[in-house]
Amino acid sequence: MKVILDLYGFLLGICCLTAGCCEDLASALRTNHSNLTELNLNYNKQLEDSGVRLLCAALGDPNCKLQGLRLWKAGLTDGCAEDLCYALSTNHSLTELDLDGNSFTDSSVPSLTRLIQTCSSLKEIGLDGNRFSEEGKMKLMSQQEELKRSGRDVTVKVYPVQ
Repeated sequence: MKVILDLYGFLLGICCLTAGCCEDLASALRTNHSNLTELNLNYNKQLEDSGVRLLCAALGDPNCKLQGLRLWKAGLTDGCAEDLCYALSTNHSLTELDLDGNSFTDSSVPSLTRLIQTCSSLKEIGLDGNRFSEEGKMKLMSQQEELKRSGRDVTVKVYPVQ
């Protein structure tokens, strides 16, 4: 799959994409002439951790201008949390990250916490519908208040069970 992007948004939700497609996507994101600011990969359960690892190489690249990345129900697990954290710690454009509906557990809470703290442009992260315990959810939600006290406004969406 060759991808040429001269768009502002790219909707690839529900396309049955696999990790193999992510190499071309990553290459496109790294080009300094790409205007792509929104990438929707929702409902591509076969992307999995290996696909996101390939995308992470591009997400940390200074030429990547993505502001919104949607990976809702993309088959992600704790195995890619550290890769996301590392890649996004140097990203200065991403403002919205949707990781709802995946299989992250409490094991990924330290990495996700670091991601929230170090991605300075991040304004909103969706983590609802994962497999966090109540304690894990509270740790993640506490980042919102902690950053607000330091003058940074970040919305952490992970709702506790009532």
